[in-house]
Formats: sequence, C-alpha cells, structure tokens
Amino acid sequence: MDEHFTVLDAYNYGVKQLKNPNQEVEIRLIINKVNGYNDMSAFYIHKYDELKDVKLFKKYIRKYRQGIPVSLILGETYFDGLKFVVNRHVLTPRMETEEVIKKAAEVARIYFGNRLPYTVYDVCTGTGCIGISLCQHLPVQTLILSDYYEKVLNVTRENVRLNKKILPRDVSIKKQDSLEKITSFDRDSNILIIANPPYIIDAPVSEETKKYEPNYALYTTSNLDVYRKILFKANSIHNDKALIVFEISDEIKPLIDKLVTDYFSFYKKNYYKDLNGQYRILVLEK
Repeated sequence: MDEHFTVLDAYNYGVKQLKNPNQEVEIRLIINKVNGYNDMSAFYIHKYDELKDVKLFKKYIRKYRQGIPVSLILGETYFDGLKFVVNRHVLTPRMETEEVIKKAAEVARIYFGNRLPYTVYDVCTGTGCIGISLCQHLPVQTLILSDYYEKVLNVTRENVRLNKKILPRDVSIKKQDSLEKITSFDRDSNILIIANPPYIIDAPVSEETKKYEPNYALYTTSNLDVYRKILFKANSIHNDKALIVFEISDEIKPLIDKLVTDYFSFYKKNYYKDLNGQYRILVLEK
C-alpha cells in the first residue's frame, strides 16, 4: 500500500531524520522539488496538500543525510531570487556572491550614472548566475558569458534558457580562458567586467567542498593567472570609463593588491568586506 504524506507530514519527517533545525530550508527545497513549487513560501500556503511522491522525497532525504549537497541532489538551486541548474561541473552559487552582485550594481549606478546601457562580461561564468542576475539590477544591453570548459558552458546555456525572460536579446556564450577572444570593447555602452575566478591557494576547504565541487573552479596559484589575464586584456578598453569587479578572498588580497599596484595603477581600487567581515570584493574604476 502506498504511503501518503501531506506537505507538513513530509516536513516533520525530514526534521526528525536530519535532527538539525538549521537544515529546515533544505527540507523545504526538497518538498518544493517533489511537488513542483517555485516559491519558498509555498510550504506555508500548501502545507496540507498531499505530497506527490513520498518515495522520491525519502530518497532525497537519504541522499542528503549521506552528505550530498541538496543542490546536487535536486540539480538546481536559488540565487538572488532566480532558479539555476547546477551539477558537479560547476560551482554551486553562494550567498557571498550575491553580495558581489549587489555591490557591483550599486557602484556601477554611481560611477556611470544613467548615461548608457551596459555591456557586461561575466568571466569564469560557471552557472552564469553572476551575469544573469546582474540583468535584474542594471539596464544590460549586451551580456557575454565565458568559461574555459564546454561541460561548464552546457550548464550556462541551460540557465540562459531558464532565465531568458529577464535577459537582453543580445546574449552570447563564449568558450575562452579569460577575455582573449574579445577583439574590441563597445564604445557606446558602459563596460562592466565581472569575474569570480578560482581564488584558493592554501586556505582550508571543507570536506564537502573538496568532494563535490570541481577543483578547477576553486584553486589557483600565487601567480593569480586568470586575474592577471583579465586585467591585461582590459588594457585594450578605450572607453573613458570602465569597471572591473572581482570576487576575492582574504588569502589573495595582498597578492592581487600588489598585482594591481605594480601593473594597473591607473585603476582606482576599492575593497569591500562581506557580511562575515572577510574581504570579498575588489572594484577597479578606470
């Protein structure tokens, strides 16, 4: 005989199995996936609805108890209010990166004013969450998403399709290491380059991250190759104004500060900390 759960029954079952009140959001995400809800508030609205697939729900809970991140179990996550497809080929979007996006938009509005639409270059795009989400905050006319790996760009393409309603008509996806295939920058738009390159050198990493996140999205060397390549390519920007925004860490801050000071001193640099008090954002103004 098939087992029947209401949404509330499923939630209570999940709480009992996980024995951790801090994981209630993950339980609600699993319920949303099983019942096809698209809003985190759906639990409160539909808590007496029948759960559509009890066996699937229990399967997801078992996997989560085994330590598999809920985003990889479900194949999706939410970021800046948008849904994104994820898998083991891409870094799962993090809350700290939402801070990067919001700071980038805030600074851009002040720096550029309202004079032109934006051309956004999202380098090391992964899921595409940074560039795609920025289209909610700025009048983006052209969006260019780039990454080195085709298996990563397959995920990017899925997320462009998933979020096409908020995107400009001019969206391109490029397979490139940094910006080497960009031959020129649009003189009739605000240029915003934004990137979340690998930035771990020796800093400690959780076992979950080591096991489930791709190394190529995490680790770099003290040479900061990707940051360096982006900055050297940005030398060919002939616009009067341009903005470069990097996600960084406390670990690489002294290294990237020296890189910018030694080779790109014509950029004004500003650092910003995240909500945890760690250096997270570097903004360079031409």
